Amino acid sequence: MLQTLLRFGVKKEISDEKSESATTNHHFLLTCHINSYHLSRIAIAFIWLYHGLIPKLICSHPTEMELVSKGPMLGSPEITIVVAGVIEVIAGLCVIAFWRSKWPIQLSLIGFICLLVGSLVIAPEQATHAFNPVTLTVSAIFFCLIQLTATPKKAG
Repeated sequence: MLQTLLRFGVKKEISDEKSESATTNHHFLLTCHINSYHLSRIAIAFIWLYHGLIPKLICSHPTEMELVSKGPMLGSPEITIVVAGVIEVIAGLCVIAFWRSKWPIQLSLIGFICLLVGSLVIAPEQATHAFNPVTLTVSAIFFCLIQLTATPKKAG
């Protein structure tokens, strides 16, 4: 743990056992904060990239076709799915490329909320499936909220 603390530039003289315990707790919380920032950012990027690539661009999952057929389309369901997949991949890449910026996370939050509401309106029966849009998007929304509350003040 000391190596982790030193790696993040944390250095403090310890005078007695009581202050050592308090200092260790403070450093542990600091380390957790840094880890939650990175992990939540990676999770958001992964969700966008995976759901843009696998069910839309690479495998063209039948559920995607069914959902898109029930909602607004760009011409045909196939074109709509490809456009949605490309947008999701771009979103995931922006989350990574603009690592310290808030705007990709803010747009992700809006996107995930829209996807949640849209899926509940278009196909409410999907909410009862084992792996469903509610659990996925609510988790993604929480990752975004972690990011927005944990982002260093220097990020813009």
